[in-house]
Amino acid sequence: MIGNGVTDWRIDTSTALMDFAYTHQLYPLEIRARYEKFCLEVADDEKCNVVQAEIQHLMEGINIYDIYGTCYVPKEKHVRELYSDNKAKASRYPYTPWLFRGMGANQHQKLNDAPPCIDLRSVETFFNKQEIIKALKVKEGIKWDSCSEDVGNNYSPDFKRGSLYLYPKLIISKLKIFIFSGDADGAVPINGTLAWINNLNLPLVSEWKSWLYDGQVAGYTSTYQGLKFVSFKGIGHTVPMYTPNKAFFIYSKFLTGEDV
Repeated sequence: MIGNGVTDWRIDTSTALMDFAYTHQLYPLEIRARYEKFCLEVADDEKCNVVQAEIQHLMEGINIYDIYGTCYVPKEKHVRELYSDNKAKASRYPYTPWLFRGMGANQHQKLNDAPPCIDLRSVETFFNKQEIIKALKVKEGIKWDSCSEDVGNNYSPDFKRGSLYLYPKLIISKLKIFIFSGDADGAVPINGTLAWINNLNLPLVSEWKSWLYDGQVAGYTSTYQGLKFVSFKGIGHTVPMYTPNKAFFIYSKFLTGEDV
């Protein structure tokens, strides 16, 4: 079960973002024309980097993890008061460095600070409750945090292969594979996920269709031989945090083998 996960670095991140941002009207046709000319047609790296930097500039202030959501930043007085521990940051570079690759970005931020634009106080409060710690059988004295420098320092992304190469082996082993995407996520956009799934060339078992929650369309789903995909309509990067009820509904269906 993987949600909004980077899988193929060639198409899953900055490449997907350029299309995602355009189809969500985050930059205009004039810039799109230059992007297509210098980044897709003639591959002029210098001019392509300039255009991509322009697009990134236009996206400043957008919550990259939920483009329709609020961007919580400490510049606003009422947010500063709420974030007395400085849990909101303005720069997204340390958390989504792939979106800036080739643009000369050199910002740095420790990963034990909260990601930019995100309000994580509620989830941190929840996981540090004694009854939750006990229920999850976590060793006492450990504080749960949303982001960890210890984890970051011991994780090395494979930018060349990603994790796409693992899927044929996993599918042959007949593991149940569930991929889901919040379709308002700009950090790992849904169009990139759909592209790498398509590149696996898996036989289609059930075609794209909507799924309902409380009688309303809540997303879309399709099933392939060895893999199921589900989207969450209007939801950002961390689906269980943004919409826990819908996430629980879908996860339960998958784990019990029920169709959506």
